[in-house]
Amino acid sequence: IYQKGSTFTITIPQKIVNATPLGNLNYNSSSRHQRSSYKKSFEAPEAKVLVVDDNDMNLLVAKKLLRETKVQLALAHSGMECLKLTAKNNYDVIFMDHMMPEMDGLSATKAIRALDREDAGTIPIIAMTANAFDEDEKKCMEAGMNAHLVKPLDIQKMKEAVCRYLNKQNDRQGD
Repeated sequence: IYQKGSTFTITIPQKIVNATPLGNLNYNSSSRHQRSSYKKSFEAPEAKVLVVDDNDMNLLVAKKLLRETKVQLALAHSGMECLKLTAKNNYDVIFMDHMMPEMDGLSATKAIRALDREDAGTIPIIAMTANAFDEDEKKCMEAGMNAHLVKPLDIQKMKEAVCRYLNKQNDRQGD
């Protein structure tokens, strides 16, 4: 019936070929509610971080991962939007998705490096990509990126990257 929906039941016969257990699963439902000891890593309320990704869910994940650091977070949905934001704002770190429509992360990075501003060559740009092969990382580095993080993003690695590049910038400013 139109707009009422339908229910279908399918039965697929399956023969048991080997009844040997695959292993012993010791599942303790209470253990999933226990958190390991967690320490806050750092806070940098003066730091400006740009996250670029065409996927809203990935932007939300990055936003939540960086929330406790209190960085000033800007979000861009494309390489073009990133380029426009970077042309008029200073960012301490940029997290750049590799694969995006129109202008991908590699092209956006090259365009940032070509901007007519003094720090264009030194803004830390960190690739965020599901492409985890060595040749993918090499392409990112050749485009001018400084580091390569693999999706799904690891909270510790993301924070370490922010902290490392913020410390490098602080060292440069102290000279």
